[in-house]
This record gives sequence, structure tokens and C-alpha cells, in this order.
Amino acid sequence: GAGKTEATKIMLRYLAAVNSVHTTSFSTRMFGAAAAAPADGTLSGLTERVLRSSPVLESFGNAQTLRNHNSSRFGKFLKLMYGSDGEQESAAISSYLLERSRVVRPPAGEANYHVLYQFAGGCEPEAREALEVLST
Repeated sequence: GAGKTEATKIMLRYLAAVNSVHTTSFSTRMFGAAAAAPADGTLSGLTERVLRSSPVLESFGNAQTLRNHNSSRFGKFLKLMYGSDGEQESAAISSYLLERSRVVRPPAGEANYHVLYQFAGGCEPEAREALEVLST
């Protein structure tokens, strides 16, 4: 509820914009105007992939709590790597569950991780029965 995910998105977009300006300036100096980055404000492919990964990670690590329908129950460390020319080269995301016990037994009045309900929702009735998954 503190806005950490949204703040991260804003910071990533800022870093991508700074990287784009730097890359454009560097590329133009080194290789001429034809090498400049797009001026349409599009994000780099790497930044876009990092931003798109967030909902997937959240479905594995977010759960409904008494206070928040989409509460993060996991930690995420994002590491961005830059080359000597200042260009974004790679990114690594490390995530870890903060509440492993929630997988076995969520607290009273709360729900399990979203991904478990998403998987169960896609199961055929026979598979649910075999896996002893309750319908909600």
C-alpha cells in the first residue's frame, strides 16, 4: 500500500529516458544522426521487458490480506547493469517469498497467492478433483 511498485515503474521509466538521451547523444557524436535513438519516447526493449515482468512476479508473490486485496508477500531486488558508455546492458531480478507458510495455510480471512487460484481456475474438473483443489 506504500506505492513501492509504482515508484519502481516511475524510476525505471526515468532511467530509460536518461539512458535514451545519453545513448542518442553518444551515438550521434560517434556515428552521426542516423544512429540516434527513436525520438518517440519508446522505452528500450530491456526496460520494457523488466516492466512487463512485474505482473507475472506479482501473481506469484501477491495475495489477498485483510487490509489489501493485492498485497505483496514477496521481496524483489532489481539490479540494472550499464556499460562503460552508459548504456543499459542487462537486468537481473531476484525474488523471494516472505511468507512461505501462506502456501500451506493462509491466515484466517485471507487468501493464498493469486497464481494458485489462476492455475486452479484453468483446471478441468477432473484435475481439480484429483489434486483435491476446492472450487471457490
